[in-house]
Amino acid sequence: EPLSWDVASRYDWRKSVTGSICIPVVYKSIEQACGDVVTLQEIGGRIFVKELKRAGLALRVGVQPGHELVSIRIGATPPQPPTGGAQCMKQLEQWGQETACAR
Repeated sequence: EPLSWDVASRYDWRKSVTGSICIPVVYKSIEQACGDVVTLQEIGGRIFVKELKRAGLALRVGVQPGHELVSIRIGATPPQPPTGGAQCMKQLEQWGQETACAR
């Protein structure tokens, strides 16, 4: 089932009940991150996880389809909101170590 505005609405409802919890995922390489986060989807300017690699790092630490990608940190730089829509992970291939935070 493709992600839709309904997913964003359910996410906002869940966040209003449970509050925000950031789940950091630290990768040693961009290739590992791009292989782990298989598909992202942009909904209303927000980036949501659509598909993750089975038994991948993100899934093991608790990230699930439907979680919102809220920041990306590359090396020692401050965390930044993801840019470039659903292709933001692919655009990072030029960078070294990065951390993505989903909630």
